[in-house]
Amino acid sequence: MQNVKTRFIASSSIKKNIMKKLILILGVLCIAVYSDGQDLNIHTTDGEIFTYNIAGIDSITFSIGNGEMLLDEDFESYPVGTFPSSGGWELMWNGAGNQYQVVTDEFYHSAEKSMQMKGQPGWSARMIHELEITPDIIYLEYWIKSPGSLGIDNDDGGIGLLNQDEGTWGTYYVQCGFNNTDGQIVCNILGYGGYQIETYNHNQWYKFKIKLDFNNESMDVWINDALKVEGIEGDFTGYDGYKQVAVGANHGNSIFYYDDIKVWY
Repeated sequence: MQNVKTRFIASSSIKKNIMKKLILILGVLCIAVYSDGQDLNIHTTDGEIFTYNIAGIDSITFSIGNGEMLLDEDFESYPVGTFPSSGGWELMWNGAGNQYQVVTDEFYHSAEKSMQMKGQPGWSARMIHELEITPDIIYLEYWIKSPGSLGIDNDDGGIGLLNQDEGTWGTYYVQCGFNNTDGQIVCNILGYGGYQIETYNHNQWYKFKIKLDFNNESMDVWINDALKVEGIEGDFTGYDGYKQVAVGANHGNSIFYYDDIKVWY
């Protein structure tokens, strides 16, 4: 989507209805606009808040710039109980078995389907999707849910940007998800290790957004549209760069569900 702009006019009708809420959806960017008293408050999905005095506004222009979507996956086009290979996904490791790495309608964030992944002790589940290009600055967004621990430690799941060809098991440049051992949301960047963000609740969908700045070897992370991590630096020395999006459940018995995976730059 190129140079998408919309225009919001602070007209007399807005001033008269100062408690009215407006939602503007601009491609991958959602901006909530509402007025409170004489102030106009604009909340962006990056967690920023802009406040303007209504009396001094003639117009406001919003722009999402030159964004390009590389992956937009909601799993709705695949039959329940199948692996989404027709959408470009490849199953690298089958964890608890092929029958568990499937599209399901048991849980979902939007519409009626999501992707289920299940590992087993000693063997992970992982599927990957190749990216046609690998920009220096890239965004990864997705929803994840853990239905509850089954009592097995060292069990976690998440999504990240990976190079499957580097190292024995592939190399993650960034990855975020759940760690069931200690109930933490954890994010990793290559060369830094795990960064604990906060505790999470089982049976609740969480929205993750990761910004990877490859040149500066850093990441920013939003959880449920709130900025939680900014400018955490890693070390990519000696590595070639990410190539795929990877979705997985590590070597434990918990099942993870994923939905609405997006990659853009």
